[in-house]
Amino acid sequence: MQPEQTRKIQDAVLFTGAILLTTVFGLYMPLVAFFWPVPVALSVLRQGGRNTIVGVIVAALIAGLIWDNQVFLAVILVSGLVGLIMGGAIAEGFNGRKILYYSITAAVVSQALFLAANQLVLGIDYWALIGEVMREAAAFYEDPALTEAIPEVIEVFKAIYPTFLFISGALTAILSLIAVRSFAVRLKIDLPDFPRLSYWRFDFRLSIALFLLLFLFLISPNIIFLNLFLGIVLLFCGGGLSLIGYWVGGKLDRRSRRILLMAVLILLIFPVMGAIFMGFFVLFVLPLAMVLGLLDSWRDLRKLNRVGGG
Repeated sequence: MQPEQTRKIQDAVLFTGAILLTTVFGLYMPLVAFFWPVPVALSVLRQGGRNTIVGVIVAALIAGLIWDNQVFLAVILVSGLVGLIMGGAIAEGFNGRKILYYSITAAVVSQALFLAANQLVLGIDYWALIGEVMREAAAFYEDPALTEAIPEVIEVFKAIYPTFLFISGALTAILSLIAVRSFAVRLKIDLPDFPRLSYWRFDFRLSIALFLLLFLFLISPNIIFLNLFLGIVLLFCGGGLSLIGYWVGGKLDRRSRRILLMAVLILLIFPVMGAIFMGFFVLFVLPLAMVLGLLDSWRDLRKLNRVGGG
């Protein structure tokens, strides 16, 4: 057998196994699920779209036989679909912004399809599962008020479901692209320049849309207005976090930034520590980030327009 053929077989086996294992681990470790598309995208860049599609199908069939249909759907609809679009966009030579937009769109659509398929095909009722978890928590804390509030909380979750879907899709696309870029360097694959996270800034006109949507929601409560409002709020939170990252990044060297990132990831892996960290993050960091993002949209605190970074 020729060395080139041997390498192709090795790549096919390696990437098929990586697709399968990443998806399975993601079902039990939620943090890993954000990186589901990574091995598929790398496979597209390494061995082309056609071979990758075959690898995704093989991995999905193995998952369906060994585990269950939920893993089968995850491989096809999330790992496969998003990874193929992400890797295809990179292989086509699109610029970083287009790759990011296509990847986020694919991630949001694929996750919506995955949840819908689980509910319609497999009969999984996620709202019932959420209610059950909340009832167990209420029983643990022996709080009758919490038990009575469960139906109202679930209705709130249903109302802002599109916003949660957008958050999950955006995080999946961004984190996967960061991982793809890191692995691509080791595999000696050339990638275009992606927008630097520390340079993200949104136009001040978006803040006008934010207050307009808030006004419209207050005079006429509507789920569409609510989700659009929350979506823009999250964009400004991202802009504020980008600003914080810009300032922190200027104070730390590359090694210190990696240590900080690893510390955060380790905190998120352990349930109790992760819950404490996320509570602090949501209650204190995100509100501060939103205010900073709004200020930055009007004042350009990093002076990005002057240096061409915006």
